Amino acid sequence: MKLVFDNKFDSIVVVGDIHGEIKSLVFKITQQYNIKNSLIIVAGDVGLGFEKDNRYLELFKRMATKLKKTGNTLLFVRGNHDRKDMWLDDPIYKKYWQTGNSNIRLIKDYTVITAETDRGIANILCVGGAISVDRVARTLNNNYWLNEVFVYDEDLVKDLVGITHVITHSAPDFCEPTTKVGIEEWISLEGKNGTLGEDCDKERADHTLLYNKLKEKNTINKWCYGHYHWSKFDEFDGTLFKLLDIMELYEIW
Repeated sequence: MKLVFDNKFDSIVVVGDIHGEIKSLVFKITQQYNIKNSLIIVAGDVGLGFEKDNRYLELFKRMATKLKKTGNTLLFVRGNHDRKDMWLDDPIYKKYWQTGNSNIRLIKDYTVITAETDRGIANILCVGGAISVDRVARTLNNNYWLNEVFVYDEDLVKDLVGITHVITHSAPDFCEPTTKVGIEEWISLEGKNGTLGEDCDKERADHTLLYNKLKEKNTINKWCYGHYHWSKFDEFDGTLFKLLDIMELYEIW
């Protein structure tokens, strides 16, 4: 899947988890940092699916108007705290599909976004999804969904060329965090039949499969991700990996 922007942006910015704070993010973009004519991409955990659809539709309408006044476009990659079906051509959100014309759009997994700034053209692969480590304390199909996970599909990436950037919600297993410090309690709460630890290992290993497959035919400049709620830079084999904290903004191009 492709999403090509014909206009030239001043910058391309990636944002960490926003957890439903869309209004706060738009305030940051348009007033606090006075960002204009830019492409802003949230790397998951938008916080969509916890409230009634009409609340989101009204919010999207108002925020899209604010963004349009400053020439900004806001794209949402899904995280684990997002209802996946909202990204899957749900007719209620037709205007906000990536094929729509709104200044706010929902970006499907394995979409390649092509956008230009003065630095040149960026081809950005976006793949969302992750595991809610606190799922044992959540209610299925209310604030936790079985299909929220990251799904590695080699067929969708094996022929990709020219990818310059990658945005995911989680990350390869060689990136921070490299231990399970902070989630041991959740693993314990799932009990002896729980699979959280193993599921998290697979999630990270599958991201590594994605990285390795992309590296065969692409030179990846930067890889951005959120999910872990802290900020960190790492570099591996010429690729800069940027872990974004909650509501952290980072210019990639």
